Amino acid sequence: MILNKPVVGIVPTYNLTNEENDPYQDRASFVSMYVSKITGCGGVAIGLLDKNVWDYLPICDAYIWPGGNKILKEFYPIIEDAMKNHKPLLGVCLGMQAITTFFNVLEDKEKFPELSFKEVYDKGKEENPYLGLADNVSFHSHYVTKEEETINKARHEIKIKDGSTLKSIYEVDTKEVVSLHGYIVKRTPKILQVTAKTEDNVVEAVEYKDFILGVQFHLEIEKDATIFKWLVDKALENKKDIKMKGM
Repeated sequence: MILNKPVVGIVPTYNLTNEENDPYQDRASFVSMYVSKITGCGGVAIGLLDKNVWDYLPICDAYIWPGGNKILKEFYPIIEDAMKNHKPLLGVCLGMQAITTFFNVLEDKEKFPELSFKEVYDKGKEENPYLGLADNVSFHSHYVTKEEETINKARHEIKIKDGSTLKSIYEVDTKEVVSLHGYIVKRTPKILQVTAKTEDNVVEAVEYKDFILGVQFHLEIEKDATIFKWLVDKALENKKDIKMKGM
């Protein structure tokens, strides 16, 4: 039965051009590779079609925040829900940047409790940026594509930290990955653990406890579905725990 399978909510990528002037251009798109990976690992994938995500939170057992063009703050409640209810969350590329930005703002807000989340975000972004351009780093500065030539150029090695969730998933010290992005994480809050880096010290993975994982690389283009299996299994485990507590 579908109800016994964990439901994974996927944040969409919004087309940001002309969405105010032309409502027919305001569309949300989803990468089918994520869906096939989730269903192949025994989960059910659903799209978070409404920016008012509160109605989706009780339905979802896990989340994926994939790559995209812009971090939309309307989806930050999924990170709050993941933290509160121990729901696994996987952030990929922009999704990892969204996770680090969210926790950076929470950390900065402790210094400025009188300011709103957005005010702290704007202040931090201006005074000590959370993200920065991946300038002069050839294997980082690539746009997302499925072209084999670009993927091969963007493939590089990361070093994985001992004792991390990522290490327990891959069971290796180093791994070849593909990073297709124009921005890198410049600030990582203390609450997050940096668990993978490149040889030039670019952050490639962050973790919050053992159920929120952000990776800068595009694992969805690979045949390996190990992390997606971790996400689905973790969601199913948490789903069973919640059901047992409610009995």
